[in-house]
Amino acid sequence: MKKILAILLISALGFTAARPLAYYSPKRLGMGGAGTAVVEKESSYFYNPAHAAAIKNSFHMPTLLFVPNTFYYNADNTPIISITSDSDDGDDKDSNTVETFRKIIPARASAGGSYSTGGVFSFEGVGSFAVGAYGNGRLDVDILNRLSPRFDMTGYGDGVMALSYAREIPLEPFLPEDPEAFSLLKPLKSPLVGITLKNIARASLYNVAEDEEMLSLEVLELLGEDATPPISGRVGGGLGLDLGAQTGIDTPAGTVTAAVVLNNLFTTLQGTQYEFVTSNEDLDNFDASAYQQTIPFTATFGLALRASPFANPPFQPADEASDNLPFFSQTFKYTYQALNFLLPDTTYAADFDFIAPDSTFFQRLHLGLEQPYFDGLIDLRLGLNQGYPTIGVGANLGWYHLGLLYYTEELGREIGQRPISYYVLHSSFVF
Repeated sequence: MKKILAILLISALGFTAARPLAYYSPKRLGMGGAGTAVVEKESSYFYNPAHAAAIKNSFHMPTLLFVPNTFYYNADNTPIISITSDSDDGDDKDSNTVETFRKIIPARASAGGSYSTGGVFSFEGVGSFAVGAYGNGRLDVDILNRLSPRFDMTGYGDGVMALSYAREIPLEPFLPEDPEAFSLLKPLKSPLVGITLKNIARASLYNVAEDEEMLSLEVLELLGEDATPPISGRVGGGLGLDLGAQTGIDTPAGTVTAAVVLNNLFTTLQGTQYEFVTSNEDLDNFDASAYQQTIPFTATFGLALRASPFANPPFQPADEASDNLPFFSQTFKYTYQALNFLLPDTTYAADFDFIAPDSTFFQRLHLGLEQPYFDGLIDLRLGLNQGYPTIGVGANLGWYHLGLLYYTEELGREIGQRPISYYVLHSSFVF
C-alpha cells in the first residue's frame, strides 16, 4: 500500500505545466465544480466511474451530431487602445475610431466548446458498462501592455474515448449477525466502485522556452517580412485510468453521500512537438521533435446531501401561540418559511481536490447546490468555484435538456491572478 501511495504522489509531483484532463459537466459547472458524489443520469460516469452502477441504463447525445453541444464565450471589453486627436477643427473622426477600437478589441477573450455522447448498459449479476466519448476545446487570449501590446494565449483540444465498468457491492455478507450491531450499520448504503480506461488525444499550444502551455507573443514578433513568432504546439496521445468509489448513509437530515475519485492515474502522452522557425516559403516552417508529457494526477473527495433543512424551524411554539411571538421570533419564523419556499428539497454538494496542481486551499474547494422546481422541469444551480460565484438554470423537457450558466475558474497560480468567466449554453438528448 505504501508503494502505491508513493507512486501516486510521484505522479502528482510530475506536473510539468500540462493541464489536467477533465470532463466539464454543465451540472457541475453550475454547482461551482462540485458534484463528485451527485449521480447525474446524463454523463456523470465520465468523472466518477462508480456512477455507472447507479445509473444502470441511459444514453445521451448532442442535439446535432458532430456539432458541440456545449458552447462557452466571454469577452472583457476593457479599452486597450487609446488614440488622442491633435486637431481642434471639431472633427470627431478620431474619437469615433477610439470607440470602435474599444468595442471590437477586448482586453481578454475566450471561446470554446465541448462534445459528449455515450451510454450505460447494466447486466444483472455482472455490473454496469459505460461506453462514451467526449471532447473539449478552448482558446483564451489576454492582450496586455497598451504601448507595445503582448498577447498571452492558451489553447488546447482534448478528445477522449472511455470504457467504464462499475458495480454495486452488497453489504449483507459483511454485516454482523448481532442484531444490535446490525441495526447500527443498517443505514449504510451499499458502496459503488468503478474503473475507466481512457484513450486520449490532445493538441495544445506550447511555450518551449518557459515549459508551459501559454504563449506570449509581442507585436513586433508578428510584424514584418522576416518576423519569426515563437509559436509552437504539441500533438499527441496516450492512455489514462480513473478510479471511483461512492457510498452513503441515511441520517435524520437526509441521505449523506461520500465519494472519492482518482483521475488520470499513470497518464502519459507521447507525440510530436512543432516549433515555428521561419516565415520563408522556401524553407521548412516548423521543426518537429518527439515529446513525452505527464498529465497531472488529481484526487477529489466529495460529499452530498439531499435535504429540506428549512422545513421545520427550530424553537417554535405551538400554532395557537405563534401570533403572539416577539418581533425577532416572528422574523425568524417567516425567514425560515421563505427559505423553505425557495429551497424545499435541495441537493447540497462540496468537493475538495486533495491532490491537484493548484497550490492554495480555495483553488481546490468547490461548493454548490441544486434545487428542482415544478417536479423537476426547471433546475436552479448555485455555487462557489475557487471562491468565484457560479449560477446555472436547466430545463428538462422530457428527452431534451437545455440550459444556460455562468462560470468562473482561476487559470493563474493564485486566486485573483487570472480568473476566466464564461457564459455557457448547453443542450442534449437524454434517454
